[in-house]
Amino acid sequence: EDYVLSGFIPGGEESGPGARGFSLGESEMTLSANIDPRFYGQVTFAVSPDNEIGTEEAFFRTTALPRGLTAQAGRFYSALGYVNGQHAHAWDFIDLPLAYQAMFGGQYTTDGAQFKWLAPLDTFVELGVELGNGHAFPGADHGNGVGAWTLFASAGNDIGISASWKAGVSYLSSDAEERGYEEPDATLADVANPTAFSGDSAVWNAYAVYKWAPDGNSRERNLKLQAEYFDRTEDGALSQQNATLGTGVADYRSEQSGWYVQGIYQFIPNWRLGLRYDRLDAGSTRLAFREGLLSAA
Repeated sequence: EDYVLSGFIPGGEESGPGARGFSLGESEMTLSANIDPRFYGQVTFAVSPDNEIGTEEAFFRTTALPRGLTAQAGRFYSALGYVNGQHAHAWDFIDLPLAYQAMFGGQYTTDGAQFKWLAPLDTFVELGVELGNGHAFPGADHGNGVGAWTLFASAGNDIGISASWKAGVSYLSSDAEERGYEEPDATLADVANPTAFSGDSAVWNAYAVYKWAPDGNSRERNLKLQAEYFDRTEDGALSQQNATLGTGVADYRSEQSGWYVQGIYQFIPNWRLGLRYDRLDAGSTRLAFREGLLSAA
């Protein structure tokens, strides 16, 4: 119950080790269909172990655009990073890497539109942009316009008939307005101080993936190596209703990072071994007094 990623402002409900002991985990139901020759629709509902139903994704997509363009709109997992777009049943491990938990509070979902362009090349090259409302962590925009936007690019190719690679970079910019959380009091036990961040949040991501299967037959044996790096800068103001010091506001700036590397080896059909190493760096944090009694502690 006291789990915390030290040095990171918490956000979302998907960060942490999960429930102890046996538990069901999340259940999903996906419905999809071709609406007509030009549009495809999909909706995915998630049922939590507490029997709460949420809409993970609900979007339509069209490929009826010229010159390799694809567009979709609705709610969807962002193309930010490599794992973010995968549903939980497709993960290689039971949980997300720590960098996803710290930077996005789990998976980053956006309500908005996405546009992708596939280059007419022998090598796979894809460029894209997303425009969203910015409600999801690390954003907390309450306006009507574009509160967050993402740029992403990826490339990949085969290495002979047995191997392939893919790499990509992405950038997320989001606005936060009174993004609240509870900060444990430094001196009083069992006391949490309401705290809110307002400002700008920017995240860089880079990833690389290598896959190998003898003669391209991944059913018998295959190997997958992947790594991702995240770098986040947040700049704005931190306000707090402190139980002992009273209300205060301070200028806040943080530069934080995280990464992981993992390998999965399937040695016979249906049996795989995997290992993942995660690391977070709380980085440098600047708190400058503005008004009230809030202290750096």
